Amino acid sequence: MIGLSLVAVTAVAGSLLALGPGAPLAQAAAPAATGSPSAAAGGPALVELAGEYSTLRHPEGWEVAGLSTDSPDEASGTFVFRRITAPGGEHTFCFNVHETDGDGLTSREVQEGWEADISEVSAVSDVRRVSLEEDPSAPPGRDTTRLELTYTNSDRDEPDRWAVWQYTVIEEEGRGYFVQADIPAADLPGYGGLVDAVLDSFEPVL
Repeated sequence: MIGLSLVAVTAVAGSLLALGPGAPLAQAAAPAATGSPSAAAGGPALVELAGEYSTLRHPEGWEVAGLSTDSPDEASGTFVFRRITAPGGEHTFCFNVHETDGDGLTSREVQEGWEADISEVSAVSDVRRVSLEEDPSAPPGRDTTRLELTYTNSDRDEPDRWAVWQYTVIEEEGRGYFVQADIPAADLPGYGGLVDAVLDSFEPVL
């Protein structure tokens, strides 16, 4: 829990979870992309990233980058990481699949730990929770929460930020699945539907 938390906090403050909640080591091959209509009315078409551990749809034309390991690294336990960035760099989605620590923490407890830690990062201030909700529709064996928050990041061109962290724990698999959206707070009215469409498209491969 502590290792994942520290990496997540550093990445949010420094580069929008460029390392995710775990430090992947090896460059990944480009994931397969297939066309898919957007679930957000009036939004861009979505394309699918399909991998061994998860799938996620993202806006067509956004840059996909990241690191991956074919098997968990002993230090970080990371299976896969992707960062998806809009032209201009101010709007991003990130997702990460990693081993859980086996400590039995719920997704809510993990998110609360990350939320507390990000407030301690020097570039970050004015962290305010908007909501932290469990997903009652999650299938049996999945524990999912969404944390919505606003904060200020003095290292960004547009420092006032809005973010959603979606975290799923599947104890039977020993894995955690983290998805994040991070955008300028002023852009929320135009991007809220797109964020929901992308986060709702995330699906573990079991």
